[in-house]
Amino acid sequence: VTIQNIISVLLIITTIVIYSQLDFMKNKSLGFNSDNILVIQRPNRLRTNVQAFKDIINKNPDIISSTYSYGAPQMLVETMVYYTKENNVEESYSVARFPTDFDFIDTYGLNLVKGRKLDKEFSTDSAAVVVNETALRVMGLNNPLEQEIYYSYEKDLPLKIVGVVEDFHTGPLQSPIRPTLVIINRDRPPMYYMIKYKAGKTKETIEFVKEKWNEFLPGEVLDYNILNDHIKTQYKSEDQAGKLILVFALLSILIASLGLFGMASYIANSKVKEVGIRKVLGATINGIFRVMIKEFFKWVLLANVIAWPIGYFVMNNWLQNYAFKINLRIHIFIMAGIISFVITFITVAYKVLKLSMINPTKCLRYE
Repeated sequence: VTIQNIISVLLIITTIVIYSQLDFMKNKSLGFNSDNILVIQRPNRLRTNVQAFKDIINKNPDIISSTYSYGAPQMLVETMVYYTKENNVEESYSVARFPTDFDFIDTYGLNLVKGRKLDKEFSTDSAAVVVNETALRVMGLNNPLEQEIYYSYEKDLPLKIVGVVEDFHTGPLQSPIRPTLVIINRDRPPMYYMIKYKAGKTKETIEFVKEKWNEFLPGEVLDYNILNDHIKTQYKSEDQAGKLILVFALLSILIASLGLFGMASYIANSKVKEVGIRKVLGATINGIFRVMIKEFFKWVLLANVIAWPIGYFVMNNWLQNYAFKINLRIHIFIMAGIISFVITFITVAYKVLKLSMINPTKCLRYE
């Protein structure tokens, strides 16, 4: 029974941790607003009509903003090497890069903390970049608005930093935030077209975009998805693992309960005469229950003492797979302990209640 209880407590701890981590990932801010964004894939099929298509889409009053990009946060991220030059010393860095248009920051709702966003009113912004806070730290950009960086294939073309945005997650939460920059796409066909629309207008937006797409490309299938739906698929394995662990936890609890029930039956049967004598001497049901429950609680307590450190070690190792994770606080283990004690309490209470209802004279004659 003790081994069954240890396994049950371990599975309860595992279930709580997995579900807590999954809930944390689903609700943690990504550093940008992913709500109500329709993602069109391979808009490069529009060829020379890319801008004309965007202009028509933006005229719809349900559309807030839209942007073309070669890559997209939570979708596909391009990695490139950039350089800084300080006192004629070059330092190279691997950074995430989004070649895009002037509406990228507004469409994703990135938070600007320094400088300004890329603006088509500035002709020089074709050679300007906006970086995130991690880029400042990793690349040693102490005065970013006064510094320049260089692309590895265009070392003679300085790129002026005009703004800094708060860190945002370019990929799933298993990965750390990377140095990231936003740059104007000069010559590469866009891979994605992101459309930010008003809340509650998903169906209408999709129908409108499909209609306009068919006007530009009759017979071409529109490949699209909702950004939030795509983000959820990134945690599908954790979701499935959580459901599987929950099933095993319930089975383990059931097995442990059956073991407790069997043990309760054995102990209760061995104490029938004792219970009869206690009842004749005026003992109450509560008094009999307290005597019986102590017998079981010590085994459940022992199971928790053994299971807690094992559970901490196993789940702490599992959480190392995530750059952003919950803390294994004591309340998780206390909750698992409470659940195990409640199960024991209910199981034993049922058996004791049946035993206490037996006529004392029958108890005394019991062999």
